[in-house]
Amino acid sequence: MLNQCADTLRGRVTPEPYTGMSYTLYKTGTKVNGTHFQATLKCTGCTSWMQTNGQMKYLKPSDSNRIAMAYSPSKPSNPNSNTSAIPVHEVHAYWEHPFNQGANTNFGQVLQTLQ
Repeated sequence: MLNQCADTLRGRVTPEPYTGMSYTLYKTGTKVNGTHFQATLKCTGCTSWMQTNGQMKYLKPSDSNRIAMAYSPSKPSNPNSNTSAIPVHEVHAYWEHPFNQGANTNFGQVLQTLQ
């Protein structure tokens, strides 16, 4: 039980699936090879979520946001399910990313070209 509590405090728990979100994967710009992948998608309802402390967290589209990545050589127990168990990640990193530099005034037009 203590290890389970310590893991929860460190954030070592499987995240809950987002509710009310959806995404569209675009073939244009989505690529896979032997060492890399690139996905071009639009996520709707992905800019806010409930934190473990019960407070809402919102991304700031016109400012910087703390972003994270994590990697594990082990795959989820069922990769086709967003509720499958996720192994502990061995590599992780955090950085501040300036979202305002990626703003596109022609966003709607760009989406039209991807479909």
